[in-house]
Amino acid sequence: APSRYRGRELHELYGCMEKKSLAVCQCFPPLPWALAVGLWSRRKNEAFGCSVGHWSLSFGGAFGKWRSFSFIGSHATSAVWESSKACGQSKQALEVSLDWLDRRGFRPNTGVYVSLLQECGNRRDLEGGNRIRAHIAKFRFKANVYLGNQLIQMYIKCQSITEARQVFDKMPVRNVVTWNIMIRGYARHENGEEALKLFWQMQRESVRPDNVTFISILKVCVSPGSLKLGKLLHVKIVEGGFGSDIVVGNALLNMYGKCG
Repeated sequence: APSRYRGRELHELYGCMEKKSLAVCQCFPPLPWALAVGLWSRRKNEAFGCSVGHWSLSFGGAFGKWRSFSFIGSHATSAVWESSKACGQSKQALEVSLDWLDRRGFRPNTGVYVSLLQECGNRRDLEGGNRIRAHIAKFRFKANVYLGNQLIQMYIKCQSITEARQVFDKMPVRNVVTWNIMIRGYARHENGEEALKLFWQMQRESVRPDNVTFISILKVCVSPGSLKLGKLLHVKIVEGGFGSDIVVGNALLNMYGKCG
């Protein structure tokens, strides 16, 4: 069945999309639409996929078409998101993708989840981020450290440091990036005490700090009373082999300047 649509009908559908002929395009059954999205998803035809996404999201009534793809699963979700985002339609694509996650139970790949979380964070869309988190938990992606890191980052951008910490504490596997995101989040939210607690905890758990860790933790040393701590961190930096790192060095100069 798919092959008979790859010729004339797909060509006609593409032509209608180019002309934004909504009335004509609505006459096509779901299968050519599904193939239009699916073909881009598999072949990575950016130009064609962009036309599909841009056309569909240009019409309010076209959302029903996207939501009717109950039989092509994650390929459609990925293609709608990526093609529409490439056309600057990320806000509408985010709404459609979240609707598919909730109503259809589709399971996108890790890359789509990451992209959706980044979009929610950039838009400070806490509700959308919570919906994605629930979907990730449903499909047992909890052990994916990359997704966990993106969840924490999203919550921090949405000013929800408590939820970010909840995700952090529940992660079965954490890497140095995980610790850095959380420490930097506390530092940005002016919670130096929690940032320092995490810094010492990561070393107790034998996680070696990197240059990003030190740059982040030095930001909590902002007063004369922090000078002793700043000097201790300076020792740790040298011991860790970051004494010649230019960015770390600038952070140290900034710290000494503020601490007197």
